[in-house]
Amino acid sequence: MGEAPRMHHLTINDWIPCGNMVRQDSANYLPSIVQGILEGCASGDWHKLLRKSVHALKRYMDLKQTVPVKERAMIAQALYRVVTEEDGLDQYLQKIFAQQLVRLLKRRGHEQLHIVLDWRPLYRVIDFLFFGKARIPQTPLCPYLGYYIICLARTARHYFTKESVTELVTQLRPFFCAQHTASCLKGQVMLTLLMKRTEDVDFGLLKEIMSIWGWVVAYGDWDLHWMVLLSSLCRYTYRTRSNEWKSFIPTLMSHILHIIDLPVGASRIHIYGNLDSSLSSPEGSPFYSLASFVHLDDNRTKILQLVHKSAKLMIYLQQPGGGEPLRMLGKIIRAIESYLHPSNGGYWTHRLSQLLASLCEYLMERVRAERDVPDGESYKLQANDISNIARLILPVALQGLYSKSNTATLQSCVALKYLGSLDPNNTLPPLLDRISDALTTLTQVHQTSSALEALAAVIFPVIRAGNFESGAKHIPDLMELTLSGIDSNDLPKTWATLRFYTVLLSGLPLIPITEPCPVGSDPDRHEVARAVTDTFADWAFRFLDQTFSFISNHNSMAPPQGHEHTKKTDSETRTSEYFFNCTLEVFFMQLGDELFVSALNKVANFCFTNLLLLQQQAQLGVVISAMTAVNPAVVAHKFLPTVPRTPRTPGSARSFTRSASAAKSPGLSWASPPMTNGMGNVDVESPMLNAEGKVEGVVFKLALLSEMEMIYYLNIMRFVVENAGDAVIPYIDKVVAAVDLVLKYEERPGVISLQVFKAANKLVRSLIHSLITCRPKEYRSVDPKLWNNPGWKNLHYEHWGNVIDLSAANVSWNVPSPEGLQWAADLAAKYINSSAQVLRRYHSEAQEWANHREDMEVDASQSKGQCQDVDRSRG
Repeated sequence: MGEAPRMHHLTINDWIPCGNMVRQDSANYLPSIVQGILEGCASGDWHKLLRKSVHALKRYMDLKQTVPVKERAMIAQALYRVVTEEDGLDQYLQKIFAQQLVRLLKRRGHEQLHIVLDWRPLYRVIDFLFFGKARIPQTPLCPYLGYYIICLARTARHYFTKESVTELVTQLRPFFCAQHTASCLKGQVMLTLLMKRTEDVDFGLLKEIMSIWGWVVAYGDWDLHWMVLLSSLCRYTYRTRSNEWKSFIPTLMSHILHIIDLPVGASRIHIYGNLDSSLSSPEGSPFYSLASFVHLDDNRTKILQLVHKSAKLMIYLQQPGGGEPLRMLGKIIRAIESYLHPSNGGYWTHRLSQLLASLCEYLMERVRAERDVPDGESYKLQANDISNIARLILPVALQGLYSKSNTATLQSCVALKYLGSLDPNNTLPPLLDRISDALTTLTQVHQTSSALEALAAVIFPVIRAGNFESGAKHIPDLMELTLSGIDSNDLPKTWATLRFYTVLLSGLPLIPITEPCPVGSDPDRHEVARAVTDTFADWAFRFLDQTFSFISNHNSMAPPQGHEHTKKTDSETRTSEYFFNCTLEVFFMQLGDELFVSALNKVANFCFTNLLLLQQQAQLGVVISAMTAVNPAVVAHKFLPTVPRTPRTPGSARSFTRSASAAKSPGLSWASPPMTNGMGNVDVESPMLNAEGKVEGVVFKLALLSEMEMIYYLNIMRFVVENAGDAVIPYIDKVVAAVDLVLKYEERPGVISLQVFKAANKLVRSLIHSLITCRPKEYRSVDPKLWNNPGWKNLHYEHWGNVIDLSAANVSWNVPSPEGLQWAADLAAKYINSSAQVLRRYHSEAQEWANHREDMEVDASQSKGQCQDVDRSRG
């Protein structure tokens, strides 16, 4: 077997604990899979050996295991022959084989399999499945078979020979007959799907396509296939044959104007509707829309995909120095400008906003592809060319930002995101001015959500070092103005604000700079960064205040008894928890050490001076769990000794009492506000309580807490232990003591409280799960070694807006310890085994009753049959 690929193709197994052992096990498992597939293909044992082997390969790849290139080539060739050449193959097997074949043939970076595939068998499969005779009854296709066959054609064509283009064109040329539309459509589909894209394509073929294009007018599928083919060919050939494309530019731009479908004069006829309609099924046409052959992977309608590919063609037609392509692009942009005015909306809004976003997307794709190309190359777009294109698009993108159409707003944000990276000095100043006006002007409140979405899209280009010189100066104002966006009365605005903070904080360490400028650094830039970081502490505390206010006010009214929350309310609550979880994880992870301790004290103060409703506690749990993930030991030391006890006061009934006096727990020695509530004094030293609730002669009593208070403190402990792992071990005796006591909590004499019982068992479940699972120690914006470097902390603004390259990621893990695993086993034996035995007993009794009932029904039916026989004999 070939060697497993090295770190240049990273998977999840390269970061998880014991990843080397996982790869070792997979290397031992893979040969049997490969052998089974090859033997199944050779012997024709498709239903048993080959099917099982392909399923094993699917599971292997689903686990993110890598198949070496040599084995991929062997398997791909064997499966391709079975899928395309075996006539008796069941459609279900054909589907699952094609699905795995697509995964094997996909290129990863510059890696490509050294195999050659024949296009003819695949051509025959597509012809049989999709272009059968309408008068012949057709067997319905297996679900998703067509999808995977089309995907197979799109991936397999990279492995056809160069001669296959000429052979395919020769095969399909007779289909292009102006008097027979169905054969034209079939030839077009086959050419688009199976033609290999190469740099040495014959431009005589392009002339034929341009002459054929006008045969069919106002049919979206026809235009879509030609646009997909030509845009793909342009992308492959523009570097070496840009001069040959010049002669086609006027004709191509006229077709693009036809596709955009802008009205001319007083005409009100829409050439293309917004629906995915297609021709009916005549002889030789497929039995559904021809557009299905080209836009399978994108969540776009047919017309949006058509506009998307038109943008791709326009970008790859652009040449250094501008020229005719840039003038044509400028005319199209000016033509669509009025249709994207914020007050307009209708037939053209979606397609034109898609055009803007796609132009910027493909411009970024081309610039990235040309990044390592020397500046002297004739095809490379220079900085001035990129700026000229960006200046054409920017006014329309800014105009669509505040459109009354949500789609136009989001597409404008996408366009501005790319423009902010491509041409920051011309894009970001006017954009930030508009955003500032939207956030500060009370008469434009409806623009706030759009401004926040735009901020989330462009904030990385704003703060990235060396990208936008004055970007750092805008950070304090943006962070301050957006705090009011966290509003329990306006959830969409809250979600947009949290999305912005998540993106911002993932590239912005919240570490104040206190040292002077190091030698060799820019003093002015250092002073600006120091002034910016001075605002981080105040903003962090105000952000927590806004979060606490949202938690306290959101769902502040409990539903009436017997009434449940509506589905919409539940969905909004889950969405809010998700966004807060994303933001708070990054927020606490990016805090400096001193700020983290201060934030921890603030959270603890809020937890122990408030009593939240049950529906609000889940959102508080998001805060505590996110904080625990950063520094489990510190958070556990802060909460776990305090939650199950309070400072002892003379004559207080709210405490656990011992027969002997207890020493004060060291957990109360930090500078935190006095706890007004608690579950009682359970400061025990032994790991477990016995069945009588005694440990070494010490007797515990439950504090006089209400049911709601009991549930609240149990949930706080659960939120802490969820991400604490082994940090819980020093306090596990206190946690277990509290659980043992609350399991006996009675809501009234003789009746165990079901709600408290459930909360206690959830705590046990989270505790066991925390002790036996692995979790990453940190996921900050820089490497852990760099984060702990004092010199870097004084210059961390150099890394604002940067992300870690996956190939250089250094992931460390909190892994279970032997002591933690033993504790988990003890907890399972103490709390789970008895319940499991009850369930087993119940299941066995239920099974016995089911068998007994079945016997009774058999006896009854036999007795009834005998009575019917007696009645017949009497008759």
